[in-house]
Amino acid sequence: MKFELDKYYEGAYPSEAVTWANANGAHVELINSGYILKKNHEPTLDEVKAKKLEELNAAHEAAEENAHVVSSLGFTVDANDRANRDIEGILKTIGDGSVMFCDYENNFHELNRAQCETLQIEIIQNAQALYSQKWQYRTQVEAAESVEELEALEFTFSHLSF
Repeated sequence: MKFELDKYYEGAYPSEAVTWANANGAHVELINSGYILKKNHEPTLDEVKAKKLEELNAAHEAAEENAHVVSSLGFTVDANDRANRDIEGILKTIGDGSVMFCDYENNFHELNRAQCETLQIEIIQNAQALYSQKWQYRTQVEAAESVEELEALEFTFSHLSF
């Protein structure tokens, strides 16, 4: 059977109609006791930009949740919000003593106040770097002039090493 867009066909649609629709960027719409093959909606540039910005937000959130840095102290540490809160708590309670600190790879290090302050600064700098990358990607999305240009964008966030 030969199929055409926007033509009404009486009766239940055969599997060949679905195959034809899929191959031709269309879909089957049921109407009364028949069906019509309709062209799929092509998203506008603005719709694709909005979707790409949602994708960017999700990628940034994932980068923040899984953040870690190679510290200037010689080991890798978590650098997410929880790690920042933990360091904040340590700094409020450590005084002039030391604390056993568990790094990203579950190894312990004895740290003094100055070393904990260093970790806090590095965690904050990493968060700022992630935001900077996000804004650079956002600028690329907003400046895109075609759907193809947007589809080619991939969001890869890198973490700092000190």
